[in-house]
Amino acid sequence: MESIGKKIQVARVKKDINQATLADLIKIDTHRLSDIERGKKSPTWDEINRTAEALDIPVFELIPMTAFNIFNSHFSDKASVNQIQHNFYSDPEVIKSIVDMVKSLGKEIKELKNK
Repeated sequence: MESIGKKIQVARVKKDINQATLADLIKIDTHRLSDIERGKKSPTWDEINRTAEALDIPVFELIPMTAFNIFNSHFSDKASVNQIQHNFYSDPEVIKSIVDMVKSLGKEIKELKNK
């Protein structure tokens, strides 16, 4: 499973953008971006959004697919958060951001299906 940092790195390289340029575009320090790509730090939800925008890709392309699979099951929100925390991240803010993002995406998908 690719981490969010690895997904950012792969997308960045695919777009032929170096770390310094992407860091400037998303308004973070180059060292922070390097730490995120290597899995040493977790990006904030705002950083994830700015990264997706800078790379001109949908946000969901940066989120590990297993996070989506967890939410497709019938866990309660608390159980989902605990499952993600166990499997992916130790930063509660990142977990909350993923929960909020997946809920938002779920609503958008339902709206699109109903059109």
